[in-house]
Amino acid sequence: MKTITKITFALFAIMLVFTSCSKDNDNAAPKVAKEITVDELLTYQIVEEISVKPEYIPELGNQIYFRVYVLERNINNTERFFMRSYTASTQSVAESAITYNAETGITTLKTNFGYVELTRDKNNQIELKGGHYFNENNKKIQTKYMQLVKLTNDVFVHQTYKAVSGNGYYRFSNLKWRYKQDSAPADGELTWNYERYKSTLWAGYDGGTAKYLNLFVVIPKGNGWKGSHLDKNLLLVYVYDQNKQIQIGDITICALDN
Repeated sequence: MKTITKITFALFAIMLVFTSCSKDNDNAAPKVAKEITVDELLTYQIVEEISVKPEYIPELGNQIYFRVYVLERNINNTERFFMRSYTASTQSVAESAITYNAETGITTLKTNFGYVELTRDKNNQIELKGGHYFNENNKKIQTKYMQLVKLTNDVFVHQTYKAVSGNGYYRFSNLKWRYKQDSAPADGELTWNYERYKSTLWAGYDGGTAKYLNLFVVIPKGNGWKGSHLDKNLLLVYVYDQNKQIQIGDITICALDN
């Protein structure tokens, strides 16, 4: 009888311990995401489609803008950092302010047009908290789509990319490129110039009469675009008419042509 009493008491004590721990866990404050460092952000780019708000379409038109944000160090002062924003028509540079809120776990990244909020998911991976919050000077535009892209050290030039839907081939050498509709361009056809701003961000004029400006954005394998084609290295092509200041056609999604 004494033995049974001792066992019962021991079980009761253990239950009290677990109940106490459970209450402590229930009362514990939610885990706050730790700060996202500049070194981490240097390995990402943010790709954004921007459109005009409906009420401003009569004034500005129904065009879509395409921007890519990449963080880079200032080579003259390693303690300063810059957010570069590229569009098919302009390249603007602004010193970025990176701030962290220890209460919310949100890291804020300032751009030329407003700010972007980032945090971490339950696996400690960096993710976008929301869209692009525009400042007062850009109140007429809105984010249509925004994606955080993890970069790699792969080399993406000297490659041919084929449109995912339909035909169309883009081929690149070191600083020359060419587009053809029905077949991959040959070596001797690579006569159009382009410039590489970053390993995943290029721009160049085509050889047509209008001389459209083409913006090329590489999306490394594993990221996909809008949830599709995660298993491929992608190339997004945005064509822009600088004279009319409008986008030409839809954004073309291409995949590495093996």
